[in-house]
Amino acid sequence: MTMETRGNKILKNSGIRDYSQLESHYRLQKLEIQSSLLKPHQAVSDPHRKHILLVPEEANRSIPMIWMLPGFSGSGEKYLGWRKPEESLLEELLKGIGAGAYPRALYVFVDSWTKWGGSQFIDSAGLGLHQSHLMDELFPILKKSFHLDLTRSAVMGASSGGYGALQLSTRFAKMFPFCVAQAPDSAFELNLLPDLLRTLVFVSSSSKLEILKMLNSGTLQKKKDGFVCWNALAMCQAYLRSTSPKDLAFPIDFQTGQLDTQKWKEILKNDPCFFLPKRKDQIQKLKGIYLQVGKQDEHNLLFGVRKLRKILMSSGIKNFKYLEFEGTHRDCARHKDEALRWLGQQFAT
Repeated sequence: MTMETRGNKILKNSGIRDYSQLESHYRLQKLEIQSSLLKPHQAVSDPHRKHILLVPEEANRSIPMIWMLPGFSGSGEKYLGWRKPEESLLEELLKGIGAGAYPRALYVFVDSWTKWGGSQFIDSAGLGLHQSHLMDELFPILKKSFHLDLTRSAVMGASSGGYGALQLSTRFAKMFPFCVAQAPDSAFELNLLPDLLRTLVFVSSSSKLEILKMLNSGTLQKKKDGFVCWNALAMCQAYLRSTSPKDLAFPIDFQTGQLDTQKWKEILKNDPCFFLPKRKDQIQKLKGIYLQVGKQDEHNLLFGVRKLRKILMSSGIKNFKYLEFEGTHRDCARHKDEALRWLGQQFAT
């Protein structure tokens, strides 16, 4: 494990204009971990994990902690990049903290990257023990390195990151008593299944090795419906167990187009609409959940999130905030501000 403080050269590449503000009150660190838990799946999940930390100057005192989970195809380091014509997420974050609107906390930008694009923050037969890496390798290092106030700790993300926030908070409520989930993957029959059907023609003529080569070269992403295929294939590798390392995990027969009901049931076990009702005890231990979704979400997640709202409200959680905003899936970034302000209010009470 190594922890490297990032200097001005790196920060300038991140697009942060006010370097003095960052250096006076926060420092950026890259926490590199050689994961023994991910090593068995190193063909698809690099065991060399690179998590980015935004550390407040008062880190020697008790501080809250917020994990920022990237969406599919993202990584912790992407928070350092530009989002033209807007400011970088990191710059927005620093401004919000400086204004007293966002929590003053240790921010952890999680590395969840795999060769398939993401890990879904779960332990997977196809992609490796990503959740175990986070909770059994990353979390203990953070706990040992900083004085964490786990009564004011949160996990947040959008899309696949929102899915991960629900996974982690409802399994580890003691570590993450607050959860922010923006348009989390949910109601798989309304979004993943249609995407699998769109992907069928492509995968029926390509081997697993060929698909990975196209992903690594960027060829797949440039094809028509390339991102849809990429995402659908990644979800299958995360949620299903392939019969052999050379086989592509997929729940539809390549020849007949027939859905394998047993494989589909395995996928649905990972749907929050399925697992949240089974975690009622953990949900009741949470101090707060904030759920958001766009009314024009192009992946039909509005309807999945409405289902989640009903499940969470019936689970007995007392502090539950819900927002349907005008916008699409991409507009989650604009509404991150509201979510962080909500966390700021929760941590202040």
